[in-house]
Amino acid sequence: MEGFADKFLAAWNSHDPSQLVALSTADVLWEDPYIEGGRLVGHQALSDWLSSVWRSMPDLTFEIVGSLHLALDQRSAMVNWRGVGTMTGELRPPGFAPTNGRVEMLGADTHWMRDGKLAHVLTVTDVMAVGRQIGAAPQPGSRAERMGIVMQRLAARKMRKSASA
Repeated sequence: MEGFADKFLAAWNSHDPSQLVALSTADVLWEDPYIEGGRLVGHQALSDWLSSVWRSMPDLTFEIVGSLHLALDQRSAMVNWRGVGTMTGELRPPGFAPTNGRVEMLGADTHWMRDGKLAHVLTVTDVMAVGRQIGAAPQPGSRAERMGIVMQRLAARKMRKSASA
């Protein structure tokens, strides 16, 4: 599995969708908050999504942070990662405009294997941190954040009233 992690990382950093597709089963399930709807299935959907990621950040690179964590059954593994890129293209979904700024993200992937290939990938990452870096979310402690809290409180009050009616 550790050798596979190196191949996976090299495939991501190649910016060639066919390399990640080749490491995946034909029916691969990929779950990631940066995928529209949160998930995709199959080689074509994976290839299309990867192409959109690299259009948004053509210099995006990943590195493994720490050690690979192998499950006792040796059919799945988890790894922490760090990605860095410059947002020179539209980030989809939902269609954020390019900032030409550097974006750093941290996350963890869990990989489930079948016949030596990726059958399922689950990515967990802090989307809010990226949102703050690209101007899509307010900075902590800012006036915009305080206004957002007020709006959420109003919406929560309305939701509670609807639920009790």
